[in-house]
Amino acid sequence: MGVFTSLQAFHHSHIMFRQLPPNVQLSHYSVMALHQDERGLIWIGTRNGVDVYDGSDLYSYRHDPTNPNSLVNNSVLGIMGDGNGHIYIHTEHGISRFDEAQERFTTLTIHAVTAMTYADRLYKAVGHRVYVYDEEKFTTFYQLPSSRDVVTALHVRGDSLLMGTEASGLFVYDRRRNRLSQPIEGEDISNIYRDRHGRYWIGTREHGLYRMDGQEVRNYCHEKGNPRSINSDFVRACMEDEKGHLWVGTFAGLCDFDEDTESFTVFPLKEHVGGSEDASVWSLMCGRQGILWVGTYFNGLSYFHPQQEYFSVYKESQTEGEGLSASVVSVITEDDEGRLWIGTDGGGLNCLDRKTGRFSWYRRSEQANSLSHNTVTSLYYDRQRQALWIGTYLGGLNRMDLRTRQFTHYIYKVGGTVSTKGNSVWDIQPYGDALLLGTEGGVLHFDVATGQFESWFQSGREGAVITKVRSLEMDAEGQLWIADDVHGVFSYNFSSRLLTQRAFDHFDPKSMSGRVVNCIFRDSRDRLWFGMEESGTDRYDTQTGNFYNYESKLNLLGSDCVYGICELSDSTMLMTTSRGFSLLDEFSNVFRNFDQKTGVPLTALSENSLYRTRDGEVFIGGIDGMVSFRPGDLAGRTGRYQVFPYRLYVNGSEVKVGDATGILTTSLFKTETITLRPGQNLFTIQYAVTDYVPQSRLRVKYQLEPFSKDWTEMREGWSVTYSNLAPGEYTLTVEVLSSADVKPIVSRLRIEVLRPWYLSPFAWLLYVTGVGGVAFFLARVYRDRVWRQVEELMLAQRHEQRRDPLRVAEYDMVQFLNDSYVRYAELARENRISYTFRKSDDVIRVWFDALQLRQVVETLLENAFRYTPPEGVVVLAVRHHPDYVAVEVSVSQRGPQEQLELIQEVVGRHHGKVETLRTSGKSGAVIFRIPIGPECYTLSERIG
Repeated sequence: MGVFTSLQAFHHSHIMFRQLPPNVQLSHYSVMALHQDERGLIWIGTRNGVDVYDGSDLYSYRHDPTNPNSLVNNSVLGIMGDGNGHIYIHTEHGISRFDEAQERFTTLTIHAVTAMTYADRLYKAVGHRVYVYDEEKFTTFYQLPSSRDVVTALHVRGDSLLMGTEASGLFVYDRRRNRLSQPIEGEDISNIYRDRHGRYWIGTREHGLYRMDGQEVRNYCHEKGNPRSINSDFVRACMEDEKGHLWVGTFAGLCDFDEDTESFTVFPLKEHVGGSEDASVWSLMCGRQGILWVGTYFNGLSYFHPQQEYFSVYKESQTEGEGLSASVVSVITEDDEGRLWIGTDGGGLNCLDRKTGRFSWYRRSEQANSLSHNTVTSLYYDRQRQALWIGTYLGGLNRMDLRTRQFTHYIYKVGGTVSTKGNSVWDIQPYGDALLLGTEGGVLHFDVATGQFESWFQSGREGAVITKVRSLEMDAEGQLWIADDVHGVFSYNFSSRLLTQRAFDHFDPKSMSGRVVNCIFRDSRDRLWFGMEESGTDRYDTQTGNFYNYESKLNLLGSDCVYGICELSDSTMLMTTSRGFSLLDEFSNVFRNFDQKTGVPLTALSENSLYRTRDGEVFIGGIDGMVSFRPGDLAGRTGRYQVFPYRLYVNGSEVKVGDATGILTTSLFKTETITLRPGQNLFTIQYAVTDYVPQSRLRVKYQLEPFSKDWTEMREGWSVTYSNLAPGEYTLTVEVLSSADVKPIVSRLRIEVLRPWYLSPFAWLLYVTGVGGVAFFLARVYRDRVWRQVEELMLAQRHEQRRDPLRVAEYDMVQFLNDSYVRYAELARENRISYTFRKSDDVIRVWFDALQLRQVVETLLENAFRYTPPEGVVVLAVRHHPDYVAVEVSVSQRGPQEQLELIQEVVGRHHGKVETLRTSGKSGAVIFRIPIGPECYTLSERIG
């Protein structure tokens, strides 16, 4: 069906394997061992060291010949923990123990070890002998009678010692009775696993899987031609999930064992995680949140949550009936039979029979009865005529008779010539017995009876000229709303025959929030919603004529570029965006966002490709297929996770336990207070948030008291940075709330910043009793202001004399501007000024000289605040364009533009331009634009 493989043993229907984010690179693609420690961190053993995953990043450990406290060897075979702060790493050349508090390794043995396990203590096998570690050394615990036997797998449970061997099968030693038995003979044993019922599952390298339940032993082998048998006789790992289902990792992939039918469901990982022909499983682990982690030999690490997979995924297929005819889905609608009609980009029209899961394809061909073009841009189901109207790109309008499957083409011509723009149909709106078409060339009126077109709103007699229409919608009063990509939004009154342009005013919160609208949607309460290109979503109140905006900063909308809108309930709206989809709770006016990181199996969504069926299922199209889900499944559940400070960086360097900085005497996660000395004035704390459930959609915020009473959203990567804090004591509080949590998970860390010697009580006494008192007063009161003025004068002089060379590197412009924005936030509050930072993207990578451009931005902000009265408005905005970035400082009260020459000089040296403009009334703005890339700078000007 083009969906993910069905898991018949469970009540859920689809499984999707995920891999770590693209920015998280394992030390090696072969994952040989997995372990989750008591903090929730995931330990990943590879053939090139150990990686520790904290939910957003990896921290790697490898062997260092110069460091005796490093990993003994990089080729890892097994990882286990004692639950008390110690991790044991089994490698090809010995065993290392990691102390979490001291963050260092101790080598326990450098001899080749054939097996390792941890029960009440650490056990190892070397050849036919088993040893136990007593915190000082290994002592002999047991040895098999024959020295030819090599122990390859160990399991200790109470008085029972299970030993799998290389060629002699399985031995069980009962310590209490001092008796050795051999329930499985002549097998090469690879692993031993005990399930929650006390049964043992023994994997072999040649003869599949054994189940040992008391005295009963049963063998499961691969049967050629039987798809319900185990998929390989080389079994490497077994693991139960939290519901008790057994998963088996083999040379050929992953299997699920069905207890009722004594059969296996096979999951070929190559179809899901990497496409390799050898996606064999080497390690399995069920984490504390119920996630099953799968370590493969050639495809790294993948994972999924058996109980939280709710997306059905439809992919492109080479075979009609089994999937989509093209990967890009552009538009979706439904007919009265519940069939789904899907327009694609390049693959024509598809029909999905939701009862059977089968697809039918309709594409352009040389035959008489076919589509006019394979790029479908709009669809309208005509219930009255039992027809489907199909808008195409460059191919005009098509009608498909759903009873006969016959196509009719309608091509718009101007003076006998085919109109290119008029035959690109972006939207279809019914209007009585006719259709209104939104096209690249404006609005067309199509008479269904005659098949004739009429172009509307081209003369200007109605009040404006409509040129490029993206979306059309009728309101409850019978007015037509038109989204024109060039001129904005209009409403047309058919009675008065007048077009009214809906104003966009930067400083009027009741006007539209932007000019470019991607879509218009009318809900069940006859309200109109507008999906904006850059400013989120606007809702129109027909009673007041006002627009209400929902956007990323205030309402936490996932992206301010909104593609599509639909209604889920009276209080819940769903919006597709450039970063996934979002659910708006109108009671709280806050969004819950879903994207790839939270489990949405699409790389990017398509514009206008959103549809909710009559029975409540939601379909969303993207550039690599289509997904569907039931909104009720998105509720999720509370995850079991922790948040704690994990890494500390001071002045750009990571702080280690016991290093020369003297800051950490034990691991940061066990530290209650960090003390920073004078000179340690720039620090970053990286947090671990051990929630791995993609659907959780974490909100992480932090507060540093008494520095600020405000809470700040933490960027992904979960780190906070502060610089030049005044001496004193602070408390850094981090709160994490997932989509299913009732109350947040909280972490607190005390930070003490020591005073420099010249601010000590003794120094104060010297200042007060002598001339130093005056100097100190000047330094405390005027230091920042004087230095800023001195720096401005020096920088102005350097630019005037053209002596200061550019030193450009690549920075995140959003973070750069946010730093400047925060500096003036307190001033805005004190002066009762509405102060906003707007951005088109969360991250915009740009090449520039940070020192010189900082002077430009802060000069513009100083000018803005100097002349803006109380209750005024200041807006700092940044927009990302394909070749340049535009930074704008807008004010509601224009004043003199001081140091404009300096601003133009600096921006000019960045090969940019400065523009000053009056927007409306007394308001105004200064905009500077600089190129994004490094191409316009010389090699000597680039430092990064």
